[in-house]
Amino acid sequence: MPDPYLIDLREHPNPALLAAFEDLYRRTFTDPAEREDPAQWPPRLYGELPAPQPRMHLLVAVDEPGRNLLGGIAFEYYRDSRCGLLTYLVIAADSRRRGLARRLVQGALARLQQEAQAHGSSLRGVFAEAEDPDQVGPDGNAMPPRERLTALARLGARRIDVPYVQPALEGGSGPCRHLLLLVFHPPSGAVPGAVVQGFLHEFYRALGITDPASDADFRAMERALTERADCAVPVAAR
Repeated sequence: MPDPYLIDLREHPNPALLAAFEDLYRRTFTDPAEREDPAQWPPRLYGELPAPQPRMHLLVAVDEPGRNLLGGIAFEYYRDSRCGLLTYLVIAADSRRRGLARRLVQGALARLQQEAQAHGSSLRGVFAEAEDPDQVGPDGNAMPPRERLTALARLGARRIDVPYVQPALEGGSGPCRHLLLLVFHPPSGAVPGAVVQGFLHEFYRALGITDPASDADFRAMERALTERADCAVPVAAR
């Protein structure tokens, strides 16, 4: 099978591919607490919203000449903390186990590096989220949680050792307490608590919590991260 073409919809808008990604996203992420309203994507994807709102990208993989969607990854760059977040990675069922997820993650990491450089800085961290199999059991979204977590570890993810709570997403069903916070960049070495804390502070503000220090969940994470030189542990370490 020929290598797929990767297209960043921020740079090359394509309504048909955006709609195809949204359809696959809805079929993959079935938990309402983990889903945001895709109607929020176009302003972030095509606009220039001020910080703390992130700059969103959507990297899709298509075949040629049919330009059928094979998969995609949504990701965001947070300018104040100089960090990225891989938000939604989706692969069509008939395109799995072909190395496509690795290509998409690598493509997203490369573009986040470029974002940081374009803003006169270096990339401090790239984070992601995944369901905690110990909390959700064998069910969850379209892919079993333990299988998905194992796959993300093979792609280079480590776990951030923190009592993570995702604040309510716009269009979601409230705070999400059954997720793990993962890190993809740096790929090895220490991830200082200050870097994680800086990202979470901006992430919470972007989701409408104007004063994270007044939020009990944020304060609990802040206490766990304070003065820690390295918060990254292997995914399997509990």
